[in-house]
Amino acid sequence: MNASPHLWTAVLVASMAAGVAGQEGASRKGDTPDAPIPELPPEELPPRTGVKPDPARDRYERDTVHVAIEERVHPRELPAYTPPMSIVERHVAEYFRRAGFRVVDEEAGAKHVVRGRFEAVFGDVLVFRGRLFALKFEASAQVTVVDAEGELEGDVIVPAFEREGAVARPAHRSELIGPPSPFRKPSAVREEDLVVADLRRETARIIWHRLSREVEAFSDPRIPALIDSLTVEDLESNELPTTADDVIRKLAALRFDAVPYLLEALADERPVLVPATYPGLTELNADKLRVYHIADKALEEIFQKVSRMGLDTPAEHRFIIIRGWENEWRRFCPPFRDSPHAPRRKKTG
Repeated sequence: MNASPHLWTAVLVASMAAGVAGQEGASRKGDTPDAPIPELPPEELPPRTGVKPDPARDRYERDTVHVAIEERVHPRELPAYTPPMSIVERHVAEYFRRAGFRVVDEEAGAKHVVRGRFEAVFGDVLVFRGRLFALKFEASAQVTVVDAEGELEGDVIVPAFEREGAVARPAHRSELIGPPSPFRKPSAVREEDLVVADLRRETARIIWHRLSREVEAFSDPRIPALIDSLTVEDLESNELPTTADDVIRKLAALRFDAVPYLLEALADERPVLVPATYPGLTELNADKLRVYHIADKALEEIFQKVSRMGLDTPAEHRFIIIRGWENEWRRFCPPFRDSPHAPRRKKTG
């Protein structure tokens, strides 16, 4: 089967924990994917265009990193408090793992140390007939990166920005005040907590985006430049490719170095403005082609697998495909696979 001239079909499943798997993964005893998509017959598979990576041989792992980001929340009423778990730290650490970095618990064992502080301050409320319908918070963050000798490698400042969070249900004022209480029933989640949690996750994404593009130890400027070139109609530099097909070929040539950036780009909804060839693409529907379509094609070339994404793939299916590619990446990226937050496959007796 390994000698087949065709790309192996990817079996996408409804469960995020199963994701993209080759024919061998779908049939492995003990795996229980939910509602698998039927495999494509060999005659419908595109020809193999490159060398299929082998998880027994090909591995992607980078330096060790220690991440420590403090959080401080200033609620609408009562004193500021420190959340019991740092969502920002947890999410930034997971971004590092997905990029191939081994996250360690102690600074002493890290080649890079990422320290930072996040702050969220209550701003305003939207009130209608005595009930709260939305909350506004202001967030800011600062992160510093040093090497094992304590030398500065870079820093990131996230200037204060505001976000409004809709309240899922009209809430009384008394439900939105104060830090988490050990006497509160577990089911009584305050709306304010949910809004702040969303803000913390968004800040983590911004921090990682900046770290992976501005700090030399973590960045590869070639790859963001290639992806961004898809959205520029008139390219000024002759060094950048002029078609989406050129971008795909160059990204595929970078292989595993490009994968973490491509996984991010699967959520990039910017329109593709350069000439492109894509299944079903015509002059009449060219506005449907997005950066995430091209990122998906580049991942298909790298892994020699088919995701079945198309121009009309709905958002809910695209996010299943994203989880699928992430699971495929875990086969080759030990830090991501070994994450304490990685989904585990269900097993049957």
